[in-house]
Amino acid sequence: MEPLSLEYLRVLSSQLIFISVFLGGVSAGILGNLITSNKSGKLINVMIFGYAIASTAFIVSVFSMTKTLVMVTPGSPFPKPEVFQSATNPLGVLGFFLGIIALLFMIALSGWLKSKKLGIATSIIALIGFLIVMATIIEVG
Repeated sequence: MEPLSLEYLRVLSSQLIFISVFLGGVSAGILGNLITSNKSGKLINVMIFGYAIASTAFIVSVFSMTKTLVMVTPGSPFPKPEVFQSATNPLGVLGFFLGIIALLFMIALSGWLKSKKLGIATSIIALIGFLIVMATIIEVG
């Protein structure tokens, strides 16, 4: 595989940072609402755990991709890494996709709080979203 250009890494890092900040904020907001709600039960506990994973994964992605962005910015005092020579880039991408998967899983579970029909519907919606995400990854890769 040919190393990615520094310009490409800059743009990719910036985009992943913006998306991760947004989705991490959404995940953390929902997590806060679940923790402070009066509801309890196994499903709520699983959802709290899932949103905690999603929020944390997006935070890891933000900081890892920010370090990558700093390293590949012109004038940076850091040595210019190839795409996989720095541990921050793979950690950032891994955090991003772990966050996406956790968030889609929580979307699938959300309907089950109300009813079986709604649970099935939200599970199907999340599965379709997951398949589309995977299709775009496979198509690009």
